[in-house]
Amino acid sequence: MDGFYVGSGQSRARDLVVGRYGQSSVESRLATIMRGNAVIQKIANTLKIPDKHVEIAQRYYQTAVNQHFTKGRRVQIVASGCLYIVCREEKTSTMLIDFADVTNISIYAIGATFMKLVEMLRLNLPMVDPALYIARFAFRLEFEEKTQDVIRDATRLASRMSRDWIQTGRRPAGICAACLFVAARMHGFNRTIHELVRIAKICSSTLKHRLEEFKCTPSGNLTVTDFQTIWLEEGADPPSYSQILKKLPKRQRKSKSADEGVKEEDEESDADETKNEDKDDDEETRELENEVKGLMDADDVLRSALREQNAQESQDDENLDDLDNDEEVQCFRLTEAEVEFKTKIWTAENWDWEVKQQEKALRHGGAAPPRRARKPKAQQARLPAASSPAEALRNYTASHKKAFSKKINWDVFNKIDEPIDESKLVSIEGPIISITKSETI
Repeated sequence: MDGFYVGSGQSRARDLVVGRYGQSSVESRLATIMRGNAVIQKIANTLKIPDKHVEIAQRYYQTAVNQHFTKGRRVQIVASGCLYIVCREEKTSTMLIDFADVTNISIYAIGATFMKLVEMLRLNLPMVDPALYIARFAFRLEFEEKTQDVIRDATRLASRMSRDWIQTGRRPAGICAACLFVAARMHGFNRTIHELVRIAKICSSTLKHRLEEFKCTPSGNLTVTDFQTIWLEEGADPPSYSQILKKLPKRQRKSKSADEGVKEEDEESDADETKNEDKDDDEETRELENEVKGLMDADDVLRSALREQNAQESQDDENLDDLDNDEEVQCFRLTEAEVEFKTKIWTAENWDWEVKQQEKALRHGGAAPPRRARKPKAQQARLPAASSPAEALRNYTASHKKAFSKKINWDVFNKIDEPIDESKLVSIEGPIISITKSETI
């Protein structure tokens, strides 16, 4: 057909719509897709992404172009989002920050576009497993022949952290770095926090927090051999929950732990539970009474001790004769030679000021010069009482006439309360508006 273009996936020909610069809309779309495919291929070659993943990403990019998702967005950002979607689906070790390093674009911009692209494509991506990055980081840390042993223990640590709720809601790079740090120490490698931070591209505080959280779990208290052979079935509480428990008073902590123990045990009869609760309440009340009595006795002892101390201090304050012979006080007192020497220094430094003071004293006959009287602040005059709003307005404008513009017609203010002559009014159709003939708008 002459003048038409039929694509491979089209059932009929489409009319060519010429754009602003003489290019059809179909050609422009094809050019956009080809440019995006080229950018995807370039990024994939840099990150060593397989060709089968590149093809899937290119199909995602073509769908984005057909849905007008690329309008107003840079090609590199959309291409990085398409490639990262494939990496998440295929569970590769490529991270989002790798695309930011290759394209030199902010990771937040790529992440925001990635989220919108997933929402537009209606995809359900799996969660990122930290074990995917363990082998990648382990090879860069150069564990030599023990690399596989470190990877195995680090993967076991990641599974343990997932069991203990440490992995939930945390970035996988931080979990992976903490697992590799512990696994390296287990096999005798002294890898520093700085090295793991540089390789995993995280903050040092993130790594320290993950290590502190794992330290508080039962698995963190096991030895190396016990951890490699024993798997604890019970999981620890989430870190956020344990932090809240630490902030609670001891009494509330006991009540919470007791509630958890009751849930784990089998349910007993209601009568036995009520008896046990009554006994616990009686014991708690007795403990409270004993604590209150102990506090009251301690308060009485403290008050009596404070009274004796205050009385003794008051007696010591009245007798200051002992300070004359005190060695510490004598160290701070100046001798006559030191006093004379400091007096000479002060006189030499402030000689000009002393001369001026003596001249002022001679002018006033040896007496101190009188101080200047301060000018009283100008008080604003009160306006006279007005009988109507128009009179009040005239009084105000008369007193503040200098503060207003000179182009104001002040005669209008004098006529503001005059009655309006109805003969000068003219009614017009439409809204109820009355204007005078003499006035102009």
